[in-house]
Amino acid sequence: MIAKRQALSAKRRRGGGFYLTFGPGVVYLSVTIQQGNNSMIDTVEILRGDYDSVLDLIATACRQRRKLLQGAAAAMIMAAVKVGDTVRITNIRLEYLIGATAEVTRKRGTKLEIKFDKSCGRYQNGSTIIIPSSCVEIA
Repeated sequence: MIAKRQALSAKRRRGGGFYLTFGPGVVYLSVTIQQGNNSMIDTVEILRGDYDSVLDLIATACRQRRKLLQGAAAAMIMAAVKVGDTVRITNIRLEYLIGATAEVTRKRGTKLEIKFDKSCGRYQNGSTIIIPSSCVEIA
């Protein structure tokens, strides 16, 4: 860790902000989180180790906030989508499904049952799967 801190160099970018380098070819962008005129947290401070004592709390807060945002997006999609609508898959681990379109055949809580328009990977034309609503957008 000490070697990394010694290799750390911060340089000012034109137009504000900094970028960090940890050696040849490894660059980290620095962003300052601000509220009003007060600087709250700067990524330089995080990388430097200033927040090591509360790093787990920050990570937990970030995960909870991301989960909340995904839940809100899913709720908006569930409210907007109707059976028979065409949706596009956008955010899913199975990357070959990203961009595929399908018709909504049923709504199940926070998930959608969809039927593919075309064959996609291991799913044939007309195959039906159940997918979280946070993984689609209305096409």
